[in-house]
Amino acid sequence: MTLAAEQPKAEKNLYWLLEVEGTYRIEGKTWTQATSPNTACWWMDHSAERIPSRVFQMLRSTHVITDFGTIKGSIEDCQAAASSFFYDAAAGRLYVHMSGGDAPDTAAKYYLRSHFWVTFTTHQYKAPYTILDVNGFPAEPRFCNAPAALTQEINDFSVVGMKEAWGSIIISNGDAKYDAWLGDGLHLWDMCRFNLKVGAKGDAYAALITVLRGRTGSTGWNDENFEFRIEDQLRAED
Repeated sequence: MTLAAEQPKAEKNLYWLLEVEGTYRIEGKTWTQATSPNTACWWMDHSAERIPSRVFQMLRSTHVITDFGTIKGSIEDCQAAASSFFYDAAAGRLYVHMSGGDAPDTAAKYYLRSHFWVTFTTHQYKAPYTILDVNGFPAEPRFCNAPAALTQEINDFSVVGMKEAWGSIIISNGDAKYDAWLGDGLHLWDMCRFNLKVGAKGDAYAALITVLRGRTGSTGWNDENFEFRIEDQLRAED
């Protein structure tokens, strides 16, 4: 038994997982008022994006931004609290209770965005070893270049610190599944939070090790792939 012989075996049981928190501009979507007694809540179809991680409102008149906080446990809880949201997983509906109790698409009053996690992995396993994301959905095996290239450079003696730069992350999209999200102008991928994790076959999500946190830069795509350019890790703290 040699190290050279054993390393390839270990690597076959390891995988990389990338999760990116997309941004979705939703004030102009089709909104429907909930039925009585929950009429302060309005809903839209959020099934393609699934469970929202965060929701933010901005008043157009003052530019004041309101974080709707953690997701409510029921539509009744959402009805009881202005500036809150609830997700009906069975129906794929995102419910919001705006700060003014009115419709999200009230003329010239609000900007509104939801955030949601999309998760890619280098490969996928059959049950019972299926790689799951933070919400329990199977991760998509589309991650082409894990890990992305990293360069580090020590600054000149007169300048304290070290420079660090990451390359781009490439996601396979030859089936055009993500074309609409990349080109509709509503799903935004610049300055989105991301986590790069590594795990071994059979690991639960909670056991994965985060090796990089950061934000995406600009996004590009062609017929086969799309590309997240990587910004400074420190921006993940914002």
